[in-house]
Amino acid sequence: MMWYLAVFVVWAHTLWWGVGLARLLTPRVWAKWWPVFVPVVGFTLQTGVVWVGAWADLPGTNAYAWPAQIVPAGLAAWAWRRHGFGGAAWRRTAAWWGVTVVVLFAAARPLAEASPGLTSLSLGSCDHADYAAGARLMQEFARTDRSGFIGLVEVVELHGVTDLFRHFLRLNHFAPSAIVALTASVTGWAPWQLINVVTVVFLAGAVPLVAWLARTMVGLRGGVSAVVALAYGLNPLTWYAIAHGAMSQLLAAQAIALLTVVGVARARCLASGRRSGGGGLGLMGVAGALIWSAYHFIVLVAWMPAVAFAMGLVCRRRRVAWTARWAATLVVPVAGAGVFYLDRVLGLADRLRLFEEHDYGWKIPGTGPVEWVGWVAGPSLAPFDGALRWAALALLVGAGVVAARRWWGTDRGWAALALVGPAMIGYVFLLWRGAHLGTNASYDAYKLLSVFFPGVLAVTLMGIDAGKTFAARVVAGALAVLAGLGLARSVEDFGAALRAAPLRVSRDLVALQRLEAREDIASINVLPEAMWDRLWANVFLLRKPQYFAVYTYEGRRNTALRGEWDLRDGLMQVVEEPVSPETPRSRFVVEPHARAEMLRLEATGDWFAAEVDPLTDARWRWTGAEPGLDFVNTSGRARRGYLRIELRALRSGRAGLQQDGETVASIDYGVDRSWVQTDWLELPPGRTEWRWTGIEAKAPDDRDGRRLGWCVYRLELVLEP
Repeated sequence: MMWYLAVFVVWAHTLWWGVGLARLLTPRVWAKWWPVFVPVVGFTLQTGVVWVGAWADLPGTNAYAWPAQIVPAGLAAWAWRRHGFGGAAWRRTAAWWGVTVVVLFAAARPLAEASPGLTSLSLGSCDHADYAAGARLMQEFARTDRSGFIGLVEVVELHGVTDLFRHFLRLNHFAPSAIVALTASVTGWAPWQLINVVTVVFLAGAVPLVAWLARTMVGLRGGVSAVVALAYGLNPLTWYAIAHGAMSQLLAAQAIALLTVVGVARARCLASGRRSGGGGLGLMGVAGALIWSAYHFIVLVAWMPAVAFAMGLVCRRRRVAWTARWAATLVVPVAGAGVFYLDRVLGLADRLRLFEEHDYGWKIPGTGPVEWVGWVAGPSLAPFDGALRWAALALLVGAGVVAARRWWGTDRGWAALALVGPAMIGYVFLLWRGAHLGTNASYDAYKLLSVFFPGVLAVTLMGIDAGKTFAARVVAGALAVLAGLGLARSVEDFGAALRAAPLRVSRDLVALQRLEAREDIASINVLPEAMWDRLWANVFLLRKPQYFAVYTYEGRRNTALRGEWDLRDGLMQVVEEPVSPETPRSRFVVEPHARAEMLRLEATGDWFAAEVDPLTDARWRWTGAEPGLDFVNTSGRARRGYLRIELRALRSGRAGLQQDGETVASIDYGVDRSWVQTDWLELPPGRTEWRWTGIEAKAPDDRDGRRLGWCVYRLELVLEP
């Protein structure tokens, strides 16, 4: 229930921020449709207010979030007095708002089933933590604050940016973090509780705008445009963004859709000889502001659909005089927004340099029309296999032919080409580049397709409204059924995956906040193995200087470990006395760095990565047949101790512990989870290297190709006091 409450509270907050300004900026020609612009304007206005608050050096949104409500209140009062909020426009767009509510419920449902309380969860990406770090900075700190981790130059420096706050102002995706910060200050929920909630609201905010694009650019009827909007809101490509916390691309898709619709409308007006151009310059400025603040590098290609459409008009009408004025009115509002977000503009070159320096992301399968209407093989976006795929492709091709015959040679036909052509050129090129070079360019391809996806999907589903002949209606009905079944199947697959999401902010992670309040801990080395854990630890410990042994993310470079304390995974520990098996144990331990450096355990050789049960927060690590274990003793004196391990195995057996080629201890183990321990071991100064032998390893099933030995839940080296 909490998830549904949070989603609709944040949605209402978004509408409150957008309703007044959207009414004021909507040109008269579109006045009867003005509500469709409310969400995108609401996101943009919230972002702008936080930008001003940051540069005014105010002490975070906690200090000004409630006073800032006078901004939307004043705009709403002005709009009410000047234009009113007539119910006719809301009734005219009621179907689209109904679709929005369906999307909000559908997207919130798997999150509510995954966790009773608000948290952040992901299928694989760690972007949630980066957005939350930015949100916490903007919520609690002033821009010039250099305390704790924020101003730790040797760790956070990147291309001239020397503090973490500036990362989000200049390089990182500013808008999502700003909106989360403002929302957190108003609602009382923490940023780590709001990332998924706000991502769902970002998706829902695009729904009415997608319907508007489908109606105005390609001429789909109101009911069909609602179907397109529903297909966007329940689509595997957009739910992939929810599942991986890709917040900025959802905002960029809205910005590009708005820029395209306004740009095309102005081109149509000016090319036909009307001097007014149809208005919409204020909305163009909104689109530019959202692009600069959310996804500033996409400005290089955001113009392409509008430019392609204008070029088509020039070719068809043989008139070019209007194009200079059209280009100026397209560029000036976006450039004006760039002046407001000047630091983002100045950081664009550095952002592009980072793309050259790092192979961001991971490999994502290429998709086509069949996948765009929901037919994917699960949450990985892999193509759906089998005869149904080819039947679906044939139907989509047939629907495309019917639509092309109806609209060929018209403005709507050229608009369809403009929406799809530039996006597909870039998409196919990036897929080819990734396959040719073996890089993660398919990740960039997915991002590019995502920001243009509202238009691409509208064109894909044009066949639903392709005519009134019997054949056209049969094709339209079959296409609608195909899309409905595919989307329903995709929603169920993503829902099941999200309910068991492997990455989530657990109680143990949230408990790290207590370390930030401890005065005896001056600085921390953040050493957990998983990037998800390291990034979230960084979020919860921003008031402490932090150091990393491995490169973790932008603004979290690996440096010398200068922290006085170590934060580590708690699976392997050196202890003075054994802890009762019944005692609850945190996944993490914090201990003085000097002690940890003198007496520590290191897993070597045949170990697999740590795994976690997202429902119980239990953690374990599998071994192979011969895992290694090193004990580092730099205390200067010999010690004695024994190994104590909580484990289970796929087969029972007896294993030996070898040191320098000799067996120094042995243990019996079984298939049930239990504790085993060795006899006393001599631990001389320096590094002691052990290797387990005799472990029976095998593959657990046909799907898992690993040969697994022990499943280790805890491993302790208990030293003699």
